[in-house]
Amino acid sequence: MEQALLISVDELWLKGKNREDYFELLREHLREYFIFHKVGPFTLRNQGQRFLFEPKQPQTTLNHDLIQGLRMIPGLHTVIPVECIARTIEDMFAAASRTVLRMKQKKWPFTFKVETYRSDKKFPLNSMEISRELGHQLLQAFPELKVDVHRPDFLIEVFVESEKVLVASEYFRGMGGLPIGTAGHAITLISGGIDSPVASYFMAKRGLAQTFVFFHAYPYVGDEVKEKIINLVGLLAPSHRRAQL
Repeated sequence: MEQALLISVDELWLKGKNREDYFELLREHLREYFIFHKVGPFTLRNQGQRFLFEPKQPQTTLNHDLIQGLRMIPGLHTVIPVECIARTIEDMFAAASRTVLRMKQKKWPFTFKVETYRSDKKFPLNSMEISRELGHQLLQAFPELKVDVHRPDFLIEVFVESEKVLVASEYFRGMGGLPIGTAGHAITLISGGIDSPVASYFMAKRGLAQTFVFFHAYPYVGDEVKEKIINLVGLLAPSHRRAQL
């Protein structure tokens, strides 16, 4: 079992001839993010108009802080932790069982649904047959479970690829919007109020790269205002690339 992240893009689906350029900007932002957080060697490749992040060291932990930081990167729709497993029903069931056991610690009993996406059409079972078989085995192993195909408490998604299978059970909503750099660059005047940092956040969401400027009116204001500005920019920085104050 290996851990990975399936990272879905947001508005890039709507783009035409410049989609590849936007993808490359987002890929570079993600690469810089993972390198900064020292996750070790990794691969980041296109997986059906998504990014699949895979650490090369199996012991690498994809912790909560790493995922929460990804949610602040403009252009991402969802960040999905997945298990990378072998292409067998037995391994799919084992991975699904682990997610049920984790869910059991939070809520029990609950309803569930299995959704399968089979990009590799050579796999002997189709998507509906895989979902039906996994659902059947889970119901046998956990009699307290119930199936709800419309509004389940818990969704298990299975992605059947050519080399491996990805099993997902958690979803983290991203910031959305467009990658940083797709809307040019601006100088953003930042103050100690609420308006300028909120405006900066929404401009970043539209892909605008920014350099921050603050006028420290010493001695009329003290160093506490300067520290406040540094903290504000620190909160905004994860949504930017190489932000400077």
